[in-house]
Amino acid sequence: MKSILLFTFILVSFTTFSQIGKVTGKVIDESGEPVMGASVIYRKDITVGNVTDENGNYLLELPVGQAKIICRYTSYVTDTFEINILEHHTLTHNIVLKQVVQELEGVEVRVGKFDKRIEDQTVSMEVIRPEIIENKNTRSIETALDQTPGLNILDGEPQIRGGSGFTFGVGSKVAVIVDDMPMLSGDAGRPEWGFIPVENIHQIEVIKGAASVLSGSSALSGSIHIRTAYPKAKPKTKVNVYSGFYSRPNETGATWWNDVPLIAGVNFLHSRMIDNIDVVVGGNVNYDHGYIGPPVTGEFVY
Repeated sequence: MKSILLFTFILVSFTTFSQIGKVTGKVIDESGEPVMGASVIYRKDITVGNVTDENGNYLLELPVGQAKIICRYTSYVTDTFEINILEHHTLTHNIVLKQVVQELEGVEVRVGKFDKRIEDQTVSMEVIRPEIIENKNTRSIETALDQTPGLNILDGEPQIRGGSGFTFGVGSKVAVIVDDMPMLSGDAGRPEWGFIPVENIHQIEVIKGAASVLSGSSALSGSIHIRTAYPKAKPKTKVNVYSGFYSRPNETGATWWNDVPLIAGVNFLHSRMIDNIDVVVGGNVNYDHGYIGPPVTGEFVY
């Protein structure tokens, strides 16, 4: 009787041990480079696992049936997959790990000569968010800034709290800075508003009051900091189309058009991150048949 029980136990043990299969493959990242030292673990029994070699290869011997396998590595997103293990078969399953990307918002640090709380600072600052610009269907940053309290745009020159824009011999008194780069022309100190991408604005900071300590001698009356948006991990594509027309003037003879006084335009933006490269492509086309007139075509009259 004991011999029969011993034979049965050995037979069952041999059968159980023989019902195994193999899983092999390679662990790589999104760029196709092998990941060395990644852990590949059998979910049902975490004591069963393997570590990838210098070429990213791994090999597991698992019992027959449905198996859940986990692959993990530092600074990469853990990957979990299921595979059906077949007896005396070697299955191949390659794993692609995605790197963890953590996006941090920009932090603005404003300093002065003395240590004061922000509510005690004598210089006031107003922040314009991109949602306000989009909701107003603004075609130029100039028209968006003109609605800021204490800031006026006269003949293309910004004026803060009554301070004139450009003074001969002194230069501009309101600095316009785009991504920490000054944007005032050297001859007349006038900003080129058309060069600022309306479709890709992160925020606009308007400092009212003397800001020459922070922004240079051109900011005696204040400064306008325009910050464009950086691409994020998720690609972004945006297209805005607008159209309209001018109504007929009330005064007789004030009509300036012969066809249709249209207002139309489109702007687009595509931004994304490709590995360590930021790609931003944008543009805009505007057509305004106002009383100033569209671009002159044909012969010129002198």
